[in-house]
Order: sequence, then structure tokens, then C-alpha cells
Amino acid sequence: MSKEIKRGKIVIVSGSSGCGKDTVLDFLKEMSDDFTVSVSMTTRGQRDYEIHGVHYYFVSKDEFEKRIAENDLLEYATFSSDYYGTPKSKLIEKISEGYNVILKIETVGAKKVMDLIDPKDRITFFLSAPSYSGLCKRLAGRKTETKDELIERLEAAKVEAHRAELYDHIIINQNNRAEDAARLILKICTEGFDKDSLNDSEKSIYEPSAEEFLKDYFDTDDYMQFLKDYKKP
Repeated sequence: MSKEIKRGKIVIVSGSSGCGKDTVLDFLKEMSDDFTVSVSMTTRGQRDYEIHGVHYYFVSKDEFEKRIAENDLLEYATFSSDYYGTPKSKLIEKISEGYNVILKIETVGAKKVMDLIDPKDRITFFLSAPSYSGLCKRLAGRKTETKDELIERLEAAKVEAHRAELYDHIIINQNNRAEDAARLILKICTEGFDKDSLNDSEKSIYEPSAEEFLKDYFDTDDYMQFLKDYKKP
């Protein structure tokens, strides 16, 4: 008799642009073969370092709207006039094969998925930079957006931080500790969560409440100081 394949879970990971989601998830995939990342679809332009089918499926607006009409997206949302969404068929296939499927999606899309999926079939994480000023520096430092685009992302980050309360777990991606963040996500997904079992290192990157997180996060609302001399190359 063949061994029954245990059905995987949906692991939702959200966080503001610049919080380090890709780096953390790369570490997570290296740590366990039981995780796979659901590749989102978008109509935004492809950046130089991005690979079609790896980072995103880059499609035209017409193609995206066709997928909407065919009900082939689990969720979708718009950001900066571009569509972002999660293809449904691949996700269902991987879960059936026993994989934990990571959805790296923004907070609006994440809420839609949370409403669709039974809590016992999903685990949700909000990943954050250590502080708002730290996020400002990270985004300005990568120089991939125009100044107007950067301001829009920083304004969006304020809204997204206030949605952290929707998630099961809030994890702080401290500078140079992306691997620790990935290891904690893995531990929670595979062993379950027990606050008392966290060691000191894990406690330093785990935020126990959204209220405390917001108090620590918003060390400044003035991001314009970081943009005075900002120029996209």
C-alpha cells in the first residue's frame, strides 16, 4: 500500500517593499525541501536581476485581465497602477503533492486569501524591517525607483504596518539576520508555535503583539530627509 501524502499548508508571507522577503525566503527554501514559493503574476516592468517564472510571471495587462475573467487567480490587487495576483492551478497542485506553498503577497491580497482559506490550512507571517527609518534607508539605498515611486512605497509601508495585526506571527528581519528569520519561520511551520519555547535569539526577532510592534516600528514619520539627494541611476 502506498503511503498517503500529507496535504501541505499555505504559508502567507507579507511585508513592505524593502523588508527583505526574498532573502528570507531564499534561506527558507535552502533549509527545507518541503517548501516551495508560489510565483505571483504581475503587469509591472521586469527589473534587470529578475527572472520570468522565478521572481514573477511578467505579463501584459490584457493577459492578466484574461486570467481574471477565467477565474484562474486565487487573489489579485493593484499597486502603483500595476496588477499583482496569485495563479490558482499551480498552488493547488503543489499543496496536493504535500508541499507547504509560500505565498509572498501584499497585505490586501493576503486578507483575501485568509478569508478564503480555513485557518487550519494556513499559517501567516508579517515580516518587517527593524524600523520605519531603517526601511527608508533600505529602499533609498537600492535605487530601483524614481523619487515619486519611492515616496509611494513609503506611504504604502505605513498602511501595511497597521495591517500586521491580521497575521498569526510578526517577525522582525533585523539587519544581517535574514537566516535567523527564515529559521524561525521554519520552526513555527514544522513544530507549531509555543511562545515559551522561544530562545533569546528568537525572542529578539519575534514581536508578540501588533500594538508593541507599531510602538517600536514608527521611530519617525519624516522620510523626506532620506530623499533630499535621492536620484535613480
